[in-house]
Amino acid sequence: MALYHKHRPQLFATIIAQEHVVTTLTNQLKLDRAAHAYLFSGPRGVGKTTTARVLAKALNCERRAADSAEPCNECPACAEISASRAIDVIEIDAASHTGVENVRQNIIENVQFKPTKARYKVFIIDEAHMLSTAAFNALLKTLEEPPPHVVFVLATTELYKVPATIVSRCQRFTFKKVPAKILIKYIKTLAEAEGVRADEAVLARIVKKSEGCVRDAVSLFDQLNALGREHLTLDDAALVIPATNLEDQMRYVRALTGSDVPDGLRVLHELASTGIFFTQFGKDVVELLRLVLVYQADPKLAEEEMDVSGELADELSQIARRLRPAETVRLIDRALARALEVPSSPVPELPLELLLIEWAARADEPSPGASRETKASPAPEHPVPAKTAEAQAATAEPETPAKRTLATRVKDLVHHRQVTLEEVQAAWPKFLAELETSSPSLLFLLKSAELCEAKHGAVTVRVAHSFHHEKLTQPANRQTLESILQNILGSRLSLEVTLSALPAEPAAGGDLQNLAAALGGEVIH
Repeated sequence: MALYHKHRPQLFATIIAQEHVVTTLTNQLKLDRAAHAYLFSGPRGVGKTTTARVLAKALNCERRAADSAEPCNECPACAEISASRAIDVIEIDAASHTGVENVRQNIIENVQFKPTKARYKVFIIDEAHMLSTAAFNALLKTLEEPPPHVVFVLATTELYKVPATIVSRCQRFTFKKVPAKILIKYIKTLAEAEGVRADEAVLARIVKKSEGCVRDAVSLFDQLNALGREHLTLDDAALVIPATNLEDQMRYVRALTGSDVPDGLRVLHELASTGIFFTQFGKDVVELLRLVLVYQADPKLAEEEMDVSGELADELSQIARRLRPAETVRLIDRALARALEVPSSPVPELPLELLLIEWAARADEPSPGASRETKASPAPEHPVPAKTAEAQAATAEPETPAKRTLATRVKDLVHHRQVTLEEVQAAWPKFLAELETSSPSLLFLLKSAELCEAKHGAVTVRVAHSFHHEKLTQPANRQTLESILQNILGSRLSLEVTLSALPAEPAAGGDLQNLAAALGGEVIH
């Protein structure tokens, strides 16, 4: 038997980290004020279906004390529900019973009959958001006014897909992800119950991988337990749960945020030589940058909710000082995009190398604000004497190619590469799609244009009408078009617009003369 079945909570008291739900339900049971319909929403594997089953037991328990909400787990009703054999507790997987006919047969027709043995007939509809619109509509009236012996419990991971008419007829409870500290304690207790000793580092890795999902955490521990070890170490965990070293992640992020391309490349090449799983490394880097952002916004939240402390907190503090929050957001956007490219990359570390170079190249560019300030700065009130100016010019060290950074050289190569006509033709549909969003009027002008050539950093298009030519060559419009084209193709480009040569107008009456000659007649004016 899988451990998450074996150790599934059977009491409200054993459901972890959902006190806000448990407290309300237990109070309702003690006061005998149970609702006729509940809607449990939240992430997967945090206790929605488990809570629904415990609620069904508590409603039907034959020996439950009047001042208690906990089921006895010993009476026939509790035993049958625990063993999934209760006739009056009907669990329906909405993912495989989406149609209206299934709802009519399994629920609407069944609701009319009284419970066979139990006090209440409980319908637990799992993944309720998978029901079709027609199925929801058919269920609506029954859900609003069910017989007194019926209780509905709907569980969903995607609340936004449940119609508002359904939500308004239920008491809604939102389940949350389980905090890391609570989940570590839970898995440690479970390990002790199984007679296994697990290192704290192993428990931390399980919890990090499970992302607050109890079922995932128990399943991962079950996999590790299958190794047959009495003592689980980090080496054992590495066999089942891919992970990367925090120090390696820190070295890379330090190099990334410090625009130290050589050191960042060295880190990646060292990791590649060890056969590291770069897909996981990319995810870990994004998670680390997320921690930096949270730390910038609220250090206390990072320490309390995300278990950031000690050396990690010091490291995050140093990195956070290097970046403004807006820069951190942009860096996370780029890192996330590159991390998603790792699984499909022929060279796994390449997207992370590109991220290093991209960010360093961006850091070398002057900010728009700085350039504006430079242009707008007034002349000094006291001019520098000519001799002083000459001395400064003589002592100023000229910029040499050796002084240019790797990132700058790569940026120049990228920006000045030659773009072929085939590349422009392939990117043209995307270019037009961007125009449709940003400037529909320019899209109208370009739809009839002919793409002629692309060479020497210029893309040439031909239009048939002088009005189109006049509009497209206006500086503001040309700048808009060139900017979009450069963003798509990743190279500096100019847009040249030419006007088609107009065909020579035929002589007046030329067609009539030709027709008359062909028919052997003459044109009479």
